[in-house]
Amino acid sequence: MRKDATDLHYAMVTCYSWGFTQDHVSELVALAGEQWHREHEDVVFTLGLLEDPTAVNAVFNVTRAIPDYLRGYDGARVLVKNSIHALGCIPGEMAIRKLKELAKCDTGYVRENAERQLEHRGRASASSVDG
Repeated sequence: MRKDATDLHYAMVTCYSWGFTQDHVSELVALAGEQWHREHEDVVFTLGLLEDPTAVNAVFNVTRAIPDYLRGYDGARVLVKNSIHALGCIPGEMAIRKLKELAKCDTGYVRENAERQLEHRGRASASSVDG
């Protein structure tokens, strides 16, 4: 993968216009942990939309390793919240385990967002059993 932040930005815009597919998951997973670009919010958002369980660790790791360009800004908080929301969209036990781990965090907004996603998942699974 060529590491050019401008090219990546335009690639993301193009994919939002034409659509992401499961074929993009492995590249997005790789991008989630890279520091050379500024597309982390879009990457985790898209991984949440694609709902691929193979993305769980990459999305979770974003909550632990904030990119340098977001440190000290509200952007870090937004990225963590978006990552937690993406975890809430991804099916499977691994995503639930990661949300439970985040729900034990000492940082209030992390804990609250993880708890909210776990509650939402609980309501969603209860309604699928009822329906």
